Amino acid sequence: MAIFNNKSIFFGHVFLFFIGIALPLSLGAQDQERDSLLAAYHQATYRLEKNTMEIDSSYINLLNQLARTFRYKKRDSLGYFAEEALKQSKRIGYAKGEMEATMELANYYSDLGKQALAIKYFNRSLAISKKIEEKDTQLSIMSNLGHEYAYQGQLDRSLKTFLEAITLAEEEDNNDMLSILHEAVAQLYIEQEDYPIALAQYKIIDSINTVIGYPVFQAETWSNLASVYSKIGQSERALETIDKSIAIFKEEGITDWLAYAYSVKGEVYEEKGNYHWSLHWYDKCRQLHADLDDPRSEIELYQGLAKTYYGLKGFDQALQYGQKALGIAQQINDFDGQKTTTETLYKIHQARGEYDLAFEHLEWNKLLSDSLSKIQLKNMQELYQTETAFRVNAKNLKLYSERDNEQKARLARAVFLVVIVLLVSIYFMIKNHKKLTSLFEELKVKTQNLRNRENELREISRARDRLFSIIGHDLRSPIGALQGMLNLLDSGEIAKHEFIAFIPKLKGDVDHISFTLNNLLSWGQAQMDSTITKSSTVTVARKIEDQIRLLADAAEKKNIKVINEVTDDTKVWADTHHVDLIVRNLLSNALKFTPNHGLISFHAEDLKGYWQLCVKDTGIGMDEETLSTLFMKETNRTTYGTNNEKGTGLGLALCRELVQRNNGDLWVESELKKGSRFYFTLLKKEVRKFRKETTEMSAEPSSASSPSDQPQEGVLS
Repeated sequence: MAIFNNKSIFFGHVFLFFIGIALPLSLGAQDQERDSLLAAYHQATYRLEKNTMEIDSSYINLLNQLARTFRYKKRDSLGYFAEEALKQSKRIGYAKGEMEATMELANYYSDLGKQALAIKYFNRSLAISKKIEEKDTQLSIMSNLGHEYAYQGQLDRSLKTFLEAITLAEEEDNNDMLSILHEAVAQLYIEQEDYPIALAQYKIIDSINTVIGYPVFQAETWSNLASVYSKIGQSERALETIDKSIAIFKEEGITDWLAYAYSVKGEVYEEKGNYHWSLHWYDKCRQLHADLDDPRSEIELYQGLAKTYYGLKGFDQALQYGQKALGIAQQINDFDGQKTTTETLYKIHQARGEYDLAFEHLEWNKLLSDSLSKIQLKNMQELYQTETAFRVNAKNLKLYSERDNEQKARLARAVFLVVIVLLVSIYFMIKNHKKLTSLFEELKVKTQNLRNRENELREISRARDRLFSIIGHDLRSPIGALQGMLNLLDSGEIAKHEFIAFIPKLKGDVDHISFTLNNLLSWGQAQMDSTITKSSTVTVARKIEDQIRLLADAAEKKNIKVINEVTDDTKVWADTHHVDLIVRNLLSNALKFTPNHGLISFHAEDLKGYWQLCVKDTGIGMDEETLSTLFMKETNRTTYGTNNEKGTGLGLALCRELVQRNNGDLWVESELKKGSRFYFTLLKKEVRKFRKETTEMSAEPSSASSPSDQPQEGVLS
């Protein structure tokens, strides 16, 4: 027996809740998102073919996202991407990816009307969600699973699943899913035509939606509630309710729910016998369905059009739409849809004088009606028995919980008494051993001093190891290559004209060595406590122009455009040599990780007491893991740019240290495949006098300032 033919909650906000978006996307925005994901997918597959990347969780997440965007648009693509995501998740052991891919496959089989396969995959996905403790996803899967049981006619299992999910949602204080699940329970009773219980559920849903305060949830509930009002003959109330829904769906651009709302409004007018208005709203629904792939909703649409044309005496059109509705209902095994449609087709054939066909559909309808009536009676009994058993179990569980809490309270009182005894004992011990305590405190102080000294020695050792690592790895290799080429030239193994061909490569190696040595010397100097920061007035725009000219060859090689939007009035109070190093390293870093034909720009923002400078690029960006270790001194790894430019990873740590020595701060904002923005702050020239006066009153230098508290008092010696 089919169920939830009116508009399954699963088709609406359950799906939106699962994919975690705050507001539904319009159809155009959905197409844009899908196109963007497809572009990323093609780029990833190209890199996989070229062996420049490996399959990881990000790639699998992309496959699952693509699968979701193709639902209701192109089911074959949904199945393809979900299968691929599942295969790759199993291969690399990515449990979350496997959970989401399995759920998308369940949705795929559900849309095909293959409920048994859908239930199988939903149960697999549910088991994984429990194992990795993804509670929100677990609730969504349980909701979907309850619907599949309902589609199969297993209403007792459906209701039990919904009630268990409601209990979990209450424990997790998840109002979104509580609204969804209560509405699912209401739909069970609507399908059994038990409207009083259904309306009682909707009162609960309305109170939950009020707490949530999300108008789209409320509109979806109103749409289903309007259908109930229509079924119980309250047409005016139904129209009032559905009009509120339509207004919200239009404003938010939610196409599938707007189509359903139009269908409900057409149904209300058809029930009233106002067939012209009914046809008007069904036609608006049909226009939206041209861009949707939702077979269960299509059954209702075509069934409604068939009944409307029948009322208008347009029997040919009525027959056409009735046959469409019946074909889809048979395809997805929707027995309730077949029952309703065969009844309409019986009337149409009778009106056309085709009595043999009319009798055939009447017999078909009678067979389905008898079967469904028996099932409906059995389902009603199962629903009441399931809900009663669930509530009894919940009551027993509450009793057990109260007993358990009482035992815990007794244990807590006993523990409290033991603690009191121990505290009294400790008090007398402390009172009688004051001298021992004093010696112990002295020992603690000396131990801490030793630990501090040990940490200092470790820092020195780490600095030494890092220095040797860079020299041994990043300097020895290009120097060795240069030495090898010179030996070959000296021994005559290569001719001078052949050696000249290697000069651009050797020049690049020498530039790399020079750049690295400068950074090493500056970094080593920064580690010395005696380092003096020689501040003066610095025009930042000129420093930027100097570094742009210095690195012009690197930019030209990659056809990267570098723009300086910093004006000459941007003057800071800082060490001019430090500003050179900061700008050079940030520009070099941006050039390295920006692909060919990219854009790098410098910006400045005038804030209170300081300038905030920004180096923005259109490079490859960074993920959260890379950002978390970007400025760590202990991190030492060779990095490669988009054209395999080599780096030591030292430059950014050096930049941050130099910025902090000039009473500023440096931070980064980045997004994968979109680029990075490096920000740093330096004091304005105007606060020089203030800083000088403050220095005379303070013996200790202050820590580096941050964007929220600039400028801080104190200056580095």
